[in-house]
Amino acid sequence: MFFKYGLRSVTMDQIACEIGISKKTLYEIFENKKELVKCVIEEQLEKEERNLCVCVTGSENVVQQMYRQCLHLRKQMKEVNPVLTFELRKFFPEIWERLQMFKKGLVLNWIRGTLEQGKFDGFFRPELDSTVLAALRYYEVGLGLREDFLDPETVELNKVQDLLFDHFLHGILTAKGRQLYEHYKRTEFNEIN
Repeated sequence: MFFKYGLRSVTMDQIACEIGISKKTLYEIFENKKELVKCVIEEQLEKEERNLCVCVTGSENVVQQMYRQCLHLRKQMKEVNPVLTFELRKFFPEIWERLQMFKKGLVLNWIRGTLEQGKFDGFFRPELDSTVLAALRYYEVGLGLREDFLDPETVELNKVQDLLFDHFLHGILTAKGRQLYEHYKRTEFNEIN
């Protein structure tokens, strides 16, 4: 419910009703809404870590890995209300910090490792600095989600993320990598749409 409607608009009564327990029982499990939000976000982080592992192990190469992660982000953005990010940052700052630490630790390291592997495999330009580009891509995704960057009411966030990803990837690909990327765009995009 939080991902669909945001954190503040969902009450403990609604949550109890949705899962079929009494509000009293819900409060026996979770001391307060903050504790419930923390649990939900922790579960989501574990799910994201599993998804990243599936993406890595189920891909033929790093270009496909990155493209599948982009598709996953696209799917996730369709399912998550953009207000969730704002509410986490404003009303649950400790949980927001935990989320950021997770992303910086896991995601940033994954991007850097993927870039290094892509350079080694000849898909990405060898002269590029993987540390700088990993940070750029990491912050680029976050920028595309910020309500002070583009108004989600007037601009479709998925289109923004697609454009940022495409721009990023075209800047790092070799001719060999570009061929693969174009292939995946033609064949895999329809899997999630």
